[in-house]
Amino acid sequence: MLIMYVFRKSGLLIFLLMCSCAATMGQSNQIGIELYKGTSTELSDIVYCNMRSGGNAGIDNNDLPKLNQFNENVAVVRNSSNFGIETRPLVNCRDTVQLNIYRMTVSAYRLVIDMNAYPAAPGLTAELQDIFLNRNRTLKFGDTTIINFSVTSSAASAGLRFRIVFTRNLVQTAPFTQLDPVCRGAAINLPTTSTNGVKGTWSPAVNNTQTTSYTFNASEGQCATTQTMTVQVNQPVTPTFNEIGPFTSGSSFTLPTTSDNGITGTWSPAVNNTETTTYTFTPNADECANTAQITVVINFPTSVLDWNADKGFKIYPNPISKSRSMQLAFQNRAAGMYRISLMNVAGARIQHAVVSHSGGSAVHSIILDNRIVSGIYLMEIMNDKGEREQLKMVVE
Repeated sequence: MLIMYVFRKSGLLIFLLMCSCAATMGQSNQIGIELYKGTSTELSDIVYCNMRSGGNAGIDNNDLPKLNQFNENVAVVRNSSNFGIETRPLVNCRDTVQLNIYRMTVSAYRLVIDMNAYPAAPGLTAELQDIFLNRNRTLKFGDTTIINFSVTSSAASAGLRFRIVFTRNLVQTAPFTQLDPVCRGAAINLPTTSTNGVKGTWSPAVNNTQTTSYTFNASEGQCATTQTMTVQVNQPVTPTFNEIGPFTSGSSFTLPTTSDNGITGTWSPAVNNTETTTYTFTPNADECANTAQITVVINFPTSVLDWNADKGFKIYPNPISKSRSMQLAFQNRAAGMYRISLMNVAGARIQHAVVSHSGGSAVHSIILDNRIVSGIYLMEIMNDKGEREQLKMVVE
């Protein structure tokens, strides 16, 4: 951008600014333009231009002091008839300051271009162009250039007479390392600095739901080429499994850690061979896949509920295996809460549980405490009325 400050009101130039020179972010790179009548020391006009980042293309408080001084001979304008914007965004590769001559008072002038407050930058050059005489002169950063010129009767001698043109070498933005494909919904982190130091932004906005091609554009103040990258977004696969089971209570079975379509993962909860359970398959982190569920049905032998016994209770299996799980079958029992106590042959209670029975015939699972070792035990079953019944059981 260019910001112009005018210190005198008598003069012969009107400056048309078309800004595109690269400058360091936050740094003020100043150019002084002084106009003298003839070879005398009579100063006609002074303008100082500060090029820096962070401007805007709208009229704001920075412009107000300029807009209300209509009688100035040196002014910032956008075209021949309108006041322009003093503060503009910086364009990366080129910046042109145009000098128009008007309101002539003499024919001979001296133009002083002061570049002492403008530091040199790699690849950046400045040139003063005399459009009327078709002459160009290199401007040196940190130096002062003096040009003597005359205004003739030719209409082309006035009007747009001089241009200061800044040009910066174009930098080839280094290609970015290709990002690996991601699964839909995963984070995508596009680098904001290339390997050769070009800073910039990507467009369009990151989209982690579908494959998208992105374009890298250098930030303001950098004269650099664009780069592109396509990030592949994979859609998650749903694992499939053949039916597992059904199994008889107490049977041993495992759940596969690889699905039929090649997805690896883990199951939860832990395998339970005593009752029908729904298991959830969670794919491993490196898999782009959804979760899946299967239900494994556990059946109980019909003989458990078809025995002839007056007591109406039966333990299955008996003896109890090392799985330490057992089923207590109720046959035609009234609904209620039943207290189950497990005692050793000496009558000491080792474990107890409470079973809620909804009435009729049903099988309830019980997991034995780890303190119970191999041996013979008595199971006491007491209903809400305090009625007790006992069964003998063997733990292998």
